[in-house]
Amino acid sequence: TTTTTTTTTTTAQNNPIDKKEWIPFWVHTGHLHIDGMKMSKSLKNFITIQELLHPDDDGAKGGAWASPADDFRLWCLGLAGSYRGPATYSKDRIEEARRIRCEKLCKFLHHGEVWINNENEPQDEGRKQWSDMDWRLFQKANQTKSSCLSALSADLDGKSFIEELVLLAEAGLAHIRATTMEPERPPDEPIRHALQTMRDMLELVGFSTITSRAGYSSKGVTTSNGVDSGIVGGEGALLDEVVRFRSAIRSAALAALKPGDETAKSRALSEILLLCDGARELSFPALGVELNDGGATNKSGGISSSWSYCMPRSGSSGNAKVPSSESHMDTSDKSEPQRIVDIPLHDFFRVGSYKGLFSSFDPNTGIPTHHADGTKISNNQLKKLTKKHNMHAKRLQAYRDANDLKKT
Repeated sequence: TTTTTTTTTTTAQNNPIDKKEWIPFWVHTGHLHIDGMKMSKSLKNFITIQELLHPDDDGAKGGAWASPADDFRLWCLGLAGSYRGPATYSKDRIEEARRIRCEKLCKFLHHGEVWINNENEPQDEGRKQWSDMDWRLFQKANQTKSSCLSALSADLDGKSFIEELVLLAEAGLAHIRATTMEPERPPDEPIRHALQTMRDMLELVGFSTITSRAGYSSKGVTTSNGVDSGIVGGEGALLDEVVRFRSAIRSAALAALKPGDETAKSRALSEILLLCDGARELSFPALGVELNDGGATNKSGGISSSWSYCMPRSGSSGNAKVPSSESHMDTSDKSEPQRIVDIPLHDFFRVGSYKGLFSSFDPNTGIPTHHADGTKISNNQLKKLTKKHNMHAKRLQAYRDANDLKKT
């Protein structure tokens, strides 16, 4: 009643002034709450546009896909609930929106374009006939478009809209993983169709080109050659990291060249392995690059790539250090272990770059079982986490062996 009266009064006051109809349609939303209290100017618990677009924390989160504005858009559309009801704003919810946008939607757009434009496998080669898997992805894209439009028509059901896009992204990434191992290159059309559907739906609800064009023309970081980069800080940050890594490896190797000192050589080998593992686990992920020891097998039986872009997991460009057995981890909690070899095997996924990413862990091994949002770890993710868990176990054993040699 109050809102209807206010609308009627406002219209009655403005129509005589303008001599024309003012606003014919009104949208009444619920209250916005911050920290459990309704946002208001009198309480001064509001968030300014400047604070929203330029957060005090790591502004490089998301790398080339960083966009606080798009994170806010996704929160408004998919995480804030119905526009008719109250909404609760918090940094945690914005962070959740960022993870969904970068780790699901942008990741699919990027990997899809990389898959299509693989220079090692020309587009005119491969099988032409569609498999059942190709048809499933194509139909999934059609179903996603239909469901998204229906969701918007159903009183702007943004939650269902975003959920449909996430399901399409997951289906597309699964398709890419599955077809990577095929002996012949599969048709491009299903992936292209899924990518275009995703881009169309994102543009429809107002996402910027940083999100909707991720993978081939996102705003991103520009290199000296004018090419968009998915690396936090661009090529300069990557080169700085490589130089630091080379310097650390060289120092360890020189220390092992003492004539007749077999103990020093053994310690140096352990140190070099720790440096390599630290670069893979901490330094390069902080730049938005994920390393894969051994690479991935392509259709020809060779190694197609030993790295891929990822969402930056810790630190920021220019600050990521190559951790050695004596170096510090990038963490604000000084009570945590500050060397990678000081992290107990059971706590490996609870601190450092993994801190806050998971909510439940296997009581025996410490391997995560659920993401921070409560969703269950997939079997494919579990295999990767188990591999990292085993690598850390080997790292700890190598460090203990090196210390034993040092004592002798």
